Amino acid sequence: MNKKIPFYLVTGFLGSGKTTFLNCFLKQHAPSKKIAIIQNEFAPLGIDGDVLRASGQPFYLAEMNHGSVFCVCQFSGFKDLLLKLSEEQKPDIILVETTGIADPIGIAQLLSEQSLHDIFFLAHVFTLIDSSRFLAVLKSLSCVKHQILIADTVLVNKSDLIPSDNIKETIRTEIKQINPFANLLFIKNGEVDTAQIVNSFFHTIPMVEKNHIQGELTRCGQGGYVSDVFKSTKPINHEKWINFLNQLSPDIYRIKGYAFFDDGHSYMIQYIPGQIDTQMIDKSGQLTELIAIGNDKPNFSLLDD
Repeated sequence: MNKKIPFYLVTGFLGSGKTTFLNCFLKQHAPSKKIAIIQNEFAPLGIDGDVLRASGQPFYLAEMNHGSVFCVCQFSGFKDLLLKLSEEQKPDIILVETTGIADPIGIAQLLSEQSLHDIFFLAHVFTLIDSSRFLAVLKSLSCVKHQILIADTVLVNKSDLIPSDNIKETIRTEIKQINPFANLLFIKNGEVDTAQIVNSFFHTIPMVEKNHIQGELTRCGQGGYVSDVFKSTKPINHEKWINFLNQLSPDIYRIKGYAFFDDGHSYMIQYIPGQIDTQMIDKSGQLTELIAIGNDKPNFSLLDD
């Protein structure tokens, strides 16, 4: 009988650093293992896939960009994709990076489906936390609590931004109250040594057999999140950009993508409330592509007036 393929789940709220973590994972393991990654985006704009491809590491990437893989309406497509990957790519490892607003409490139900259970086992769940926003989003978003609840390892990312030891201890206490069994690490830039976890994957007990993980797949439309995509070939004026940022609602949790400005350069944009990273990139074509996710939509028309 062939060994089952270890399935790694990478989850965490919007902007927590999941793609950065995957880049680190690839650097450590892609040279010696055949890796397939499924990237799950809430809307059809494969920005994070571009980031992974730029890593230069060998791996196979598949994208699901039409909602959470934990939604019942996506289950059939996700199952077919997993089976196709196992047959055609024959990977040593499969990683699934969930959309940041995914509620993964139904992971046990998903992998207990017989055709998947015979081929895959859930080897490890990594949940990333954005230390700068964790205490705020934990109070209002149940998906964040569930992401921690199912974790084997909780990675508190951006730990260098924690303002005091008291805040750090509060974060630790909140996480341990939700999941006292998870391994808890404070990290920076998504960097963590995963060699011990990966090298022992054939000896890992599949999480689908753990009794404390119980939950169902979510229903279509559950959660109330909306997304909005902005595309333009017109260069963005810097003053309009600042005005746009100043008028953003706090209910917009994430904006990411590429923006072409009137200085003649393209930039990668990564925005979460209170924090924006704008990095100049070498991108052909004068095109702006941005996606926003949250409980509200931004006024993208401010950029195109």
